[in-house]
Amino acid sequence: GRNGQQATAILYYNMSDIAPNRKGLSEEIRKFCLNKCTCLRKHLLQYFGFSNVLYCGSPENCCSNCQKK
Repeated sequence: GRNGQQATAILYYNMSDIAPNRKGLSEEIRKFCLNKCTCLRKHLLQYFGFSNVLYCGSPENCCSNCQKK
């Protein structure tokens, strides 16, 4: 969030939205939507070129995949 505040984002999609033959949809977006086990925050950070960004908060506040662990 802005100024270090907590934020929430929700991505609504169905399987036809992320079909492999869908025009204009990158493979990275498909991988992000299908990712059910690794940290979604790290996935986004790696996409934008960041690799060593630390997160010091609790897993419940990181992403939906980290909440499940």
